[in-house]
Amino acid sequence: MEELLESGVILIDKPPGPSSHQLTAWARSLLGIKRIGHGGTLDPFATGLLTLLCGRSTKITSELLRKPKRYLAIIRFRKSIDVQELSEIIDELRGEVFNVPPKESAVKVQVRSRNITNSELIESEGDGRVHLISISCDAGTYIRTLVRDI
Repeated sequence: MEELLESGVILIDKPPGPSSHQLTAWARSLLGIKRIGHGGTLDPFATGLLTLLCGRSTKITSELLRKPKRYLAIIRFRKSIDVQELSEIIDELRGEVFNVPPKESAVKVQVRSRNITNSELIESEGDGRVHLISISCDAGTYIRTLVRDI
């Protein structure tokens, strides 16, 4: 176990609430790890995979942060949306987009150009209000900004 903590990776299913920094600090304290960092910030209310790099693995953090990402997102609309129309809108997301981080994000709010390599509607609920989408994109893309723009 000690060897893994000196050069391993810990994957955490981040719940809503704690920040990425808080979870990293808890892991450091709980496991007694001196060198530990996370491979990308998730906003406190967001859920998802948080990658913690331990010991010598922290050397690849910057490389991990630059790599493209794939997100699955659930969109909930206030009213029913035509599935065909939504599918066409999501398909049009591909290519370069101008992505503005939300006001309550962990970075300075400014327009950033990001590349969307793939976007698709995967599944829709019967009433047309809840949809599951997949987006493959550059690191640093704010999915909730894309969803807001939809």
